[in-house]
Amino acid sequence: MQTEAQEPQQNHHVVARKTRFEQFLQLVKPYRWMLGQCLAVMLVMSAIAMVQPLLFAQIIGRALPNQDIQLFTACLLGMLVVLIAGEVLGLWNGHLLRLVAGRVIFDIRRKMYAHVQKLSLSFFESRSPGEINSRLMGDTASLANLVTGTVLRTIESIFRALFILGLLFYMDWRIALIALAVTPLHFLSYFVFERRLSHESFKATEKNSQINGKTNEVFDAAKVVKGYSAESREVKTLVAQLREGYEIQLRSGWLTNSWGAFTNSVSHIGSLIVMVSCGLVVMWLDLTGLSTAQSKEEIQQGVVNFSAMIAYVGMLYAPISQLINVVGQIIPARVGLMRVYEILDLEQDVVDKPEALHRRIKGDVEFDNVCFAYPMDKQVLSDISFTASPGQVIALVGPSGAGKTTIANLIARFYEPTSGEINIDGIDIKDYAVHSLRNQMSLVLQETYLFRGTVRENLLYGKPDASHEEVVNAASLANANEFIQALPYGYDTIIGAHGARLSGGQRQRLAIARALIRDPRLLILDEATSALDTASEMKVQEALATLMSNRTTFIIAHRLSTIRDASQILVLDNGHIVQRGTYDALIEEEGLFRKLYDPIWAREREKQEEEELKRLSEELKAGAV
Repeated sequence: MQTEAQEPQQNHHVVARKTRFEQFLQLVKPYRWMLGQCLAVMLVMSAIAMVQPLLFAQIIGRALPNQDIQLFTACLLGMLVVLIAGEVLGLWNGHLLRLVAGRVIFDIRRKMYAHVQKLSLSFFESRSPGEINSRLMGDTASLANLVTGTVLRTIESIFRALFILGLLFYMDWRIALIALAVTPLHFLSYFVFERRLSHESFKATEKNSQINGKTNEVFDAAKVVKGYSAESREVKTLVAQLREGYEIQLRSGWLTNSWGAFTNSVSHIGSLIVMVSCGLVVMWLDLTGLSTAQSKEEIQQGVVNFSAMIAYVGMLYAPISQLINVVGQIIPARVGLMRVYEILDLEQDVVDKPEALHRRIKGDVEFDNVCFAYPMDKQVLSDISFTASPGQVIALVGPSGAGKTTIANLIARFYEPTSGEINIDGIDIKDYAVHSLRNQMSLVLQETYLFRGTVRENLLYGKPDASHEEVVNAASLANANEFIQALPYGYDTIIGAHGARLSGGQRQRLAIARALIRDPRLLILDEATSALDTASEMKVQEALATLMSNRTTFIIAHRLSTIRDASQILVLDNGHIVQRGTYDALIEEEGLFRKLYDPIWAREREKQEEEELKRLSEELKAGAV
């Protein structure tokens, strides 16, 4: 939890940037054989589709003029076989695509979620949960569409266009050239529309991410929103963002539709030109020797060629238009690829050494001239030095932004110090494996987070393999067993997200039980009782006394009752330790601690300072006269 005034900036190491193509190849490599099967089926489907125009041309050019029922029936049966084969292959191809898409989404989300879990705390402090979730769920789905739909359709369209073009050149090179004459207009449209559409698509994705972040934030703070009667304000805020998203989608849709309309118009014009050309050739020019030969057979052959070529030209423009239109699908997928790999390219700020230690610690902690600053920000801690031993309680006090929580974050190794050393049992904290170290510490925070599930599941979060006896013992030590037993289903009662069905004191005692079950050597209490009433605080304090026994404990607190019995109190101000000692010693000294915890003395001190300033001001005025 970031309670300091300074907000951390992004501090993530980024691996060497790869090109979008390299990232895409890395993405599809595990599925190359399955994608190859899909592509093979699609190419077979395209080849089968080439047969249908020839059969239709035979019906138009030969079977009907000659009233050849046998040829007519054979062509119809052939077309039926082609249709059935196409449907069967289409069904199989759809199954393969769904299979690959499911694998892609599953694997990329698993990989991304596992990677996000390894990232340092600063990553989560610089992004909203809604933004992270948008990338995890929305952008990964667009990548699946890119891999299983867009790319395969592009490859299949290229092969189909080249095959049809080869057939047209084989049948008549003049008609093939006429058909190709309009294709530059298709590619010209790419340069007209692509950049603007890409920009709008990026804006749409970012806006959706912002909307997700906003809704998650508001839903998470539902009690605060209702408590301040802010429902209408939140609705207006979201409506404004939705309106912006709507306008972006309108512009993006208009560009996409305009691009599609242009390419379709070019295709229709090209087909019309080819149709006119073929008609003229059949009627007046030498297509297949008609200018010299007048036999019925030659005329029918010309009609057959005419019909087949018209059909093939229509099929030629379809994949070309599809290649252009597919760019509209590639653009959002490209944005998704960029946003996903922005996360996957991040590396942890806190990384284990190759031979990191996995060992049981005693709990001796030493800060030796430790300094810390967030990236691109001012110094948060300067020359912090102190020692703590098992059984001792170290209290960190001071005004907000003094650096108290930052010290706790460094002990938990959420961050690395900018300079100086932190030693545990005489060994540099950087030499320990992060996972091993954190397994031997527990945190009890001011804002207790309980997961959706049962009481037992929340307690087991501290130690998943704990027995029922360990769970009950930890709850008893935390003064929680009594109220747990009073719940409808005891330890198997579902408590809802954030423990919404429990009181603040009950949630805090569950958090203490969750910390106790780990049997930690280091304990960090960050304002663990600040939000409780007196009765609840007394019970929690009893539980904390048990929890702190024989452990090295660090307490961040403002309440006097929490720190009175601390072994040592460190008073921080602007990142420096300005006082240190026990409560009895510090309360007798003039300084920040007494100002914070002796209000009567603080008021008298302020009055004296005001009188002194007034006296100096009068002396200055008298001297000036």
